[in-house]
Amino acid sequence: MAWRIGIDIGGTFTDVAVVDDASGHVGVAKVPTTPGDLTEGVLGALDVAMQRYRLPASEVALFSHATTVVTNAILEETGARAALVTTRGHARTYTISSRMRRPRSSRAAGGSRSRNESTHTAPSSRRSPRTRSMLSSGR
Repeated sequence: MAWRIGIDIGGTFTDVAVVDDASGHVGVAKVPTTPGDLTEGVLGALDVAMQRYRLPASEVALFSHATTVVTNAILEETGARAALVTTRGHARTYTISSRMRRPRSSRAAGGSRSRNESTHTAPSSRRSPRTRSMLSSGR
């Protein structure tokens, strides 16, 4: 018998779904998310699910992990400050690929973004292009 486990860390709860490949039985477990150390919530949720459904670790065929916490941080712009560093000639690569992922409907309808739609790039006032080459010493 093989089991598949899926886990999602949300802002409030960490959810686990277990599926028995042989019978199709689906089970779920939910524990509070632990913001100070997300792994505590993951391990707690796994422990609850595996005990509840008498699931031996040796029978786990697939473990899948996702996190709504990161998605929310990106959408709410509450995550850590970060920078994208590229080599000369590739500064627009990320901008171009972000625009290519827009839904067809928004491109077909004139291609303009709404005020609330994120462009996934920093405004030009926050961009800092560097044309100087880095020395092999890292300076």
